Formats: sequence, structure tokens, C-alpha cells
Amino acid sequence: MLIKTFSLICATALTLSLTQYTNAVIYNVPSGNAPDVINPADTVNLSGTGVIPNNAEYSGTLNMTGGTVGSYFSAETGSEINIHAGTVDANFRGYDNTTINITGGSLAQTGRAFGNSIFNISGGSISYYFALLDDSVLNMTGGFIDSFLDVQSTLNISGGNITSLAVNHLGTVNVTGYDFSLTGGTLPTLTAGTPTSIQTAVAGQVLSGKFADGTSFTWELDDNTPIALDKDAFYAGSTLNLILIPEPATLSFLALPLLLITRRN
Repeated sequence: MLIKTFSLICATALTLSLTQYTNAVIYNVPSGNAPDVINPADTVNLSGTGVIPNNAEYSGTLNMTGGTVGSYFSAETGSEINIHAGTVDANFRGYDNTTINITGGSLAQTGRAFGNSIFNISGGSISYYFALLDDSVLNMTGGFIDSFLDVQSTLNISGGNITSLAVNHLGTVNVTGYDFSLTGGTLPTLTAGTPTSIQTAVAGQVLSGKFADGTSFTWELDDNTPIALDKDAFYAGSTLNLILIPEPATLSFLALPLLLITRRN
């Protein structure tokens, strides 16, 4: 396929590439300002000291390895946002059919997931407040949510750290890990790989354990009304499932005979 490429050199150090068949534009922004609106086929590569202005609306792809995203950024329907480094200012929003992958960097404060957006967090940090709304999903394998996570849809967590969370009657939390214990109640028998439901909204009941990545956690399963930023809350009707996996030490022990056989051969 023949591709025509041109470069635009200006004070903002912005470069563009244009494909004649798709009209897709690639913006490489190591400094200066990126566009505030891009189309579904467009891509912005933000790095260095590049800046995306406040109130930007992106329907295409953002690859962020540095720079700053201004306040009230909207990941529009069908967009893909990849955040590896840099800073995102307040009120980041993801809408229908968006995929947001966060491996590093920081979201300064307040983020919201709407529609059926998917957030995959394996690193980086989110400060103050993050809300899962509508049919959105957060898959968390690492990273840090500092302060408050409001779960009104689905959280799948196997790693990372959350300072506090509130799960309302529409919320579901699926925890993959080991060493689970329940203070103030009886922990059901857990079968490896099978989700087991835990009763929520029970006064004085505390769940603790380790996520699959080895991070320890302790959650209050009380409804703790009203919501407090330094307390966990699982409200009546919320769903909590535990998915047991073998401890890492157990896996290492089970693998030892295989290693010895391999060496003999």
C-alpha cells in the first residue's frame, strides 16, 4: 500500500503523518500543544513536555510516554488510551467502548468510567477519587488508587493497592488471591479457581488476604454509612467474590519435582 507522509514543523514541535487511504493522522508531540480533538482513525503520541489542552475529546488513540493531559479529558466512544508515564489532570473520563490501559504515570485527581468502558491498571497511581459507573469494568493487577474507589459496576482485582473503596448495591468485586481470612464471620470453603460469594454489609466483619501479586489487603465489609474517605464500605446488595489461587510457595514446591526430573534427563 502506498503511503504518503508529510511533516509539519512549527513552534509546537508537532509532526503529522497522513495516510491517503484512511485519512489517519499521526501527531507526534514531544513539546508544545497537541490537538484538542482527534478522529477515530487518528493517533497522538505524547511525550516529553507535550501538552493536551483542557476539555480535549479523543475518539482515536493516545499513546502517552510523558507530558501532561489537561483537565476534563474525554476518551470518546471507541477510543484507546495508553498511559505509560506523565501526568493526567483532574476529571478524566472514559466513555462507551473505550479501552484505557494504565501502566505508569499519575492521574492527579478524579476519574470516571462510564458506559461499558474498560480500564486496565497495572501500574501508576490515581489520587483522591475514581468512580466505576454504568457497565464499566476495572481490571486491576497493579498500581495504586490513593484514597477512594467508588464501585458501582465491576472491579476485578488481583494486584495493586486501594486505600479505601465503597461498593454499592450495583457493584461487584471479584478478588483473585490467597491467604483469605474473615474476622467476625465464617469464611466459606474455597475451591481453587471457583468464585465463592462472601456476605457483605455485615457490621464488624473484616476480610483480609493477599492478592495474586502478593500485596496484602484488609477490607471492612460493614456498610459504614455515610461514606468516609478513610473507611471501606460494602452496601446491602453488593457482590463480593473470592477466587482462590495456590500460594506462590506452594507452586514453587509443586514445581520442584518437575525441575529435578528435568535435570536428570
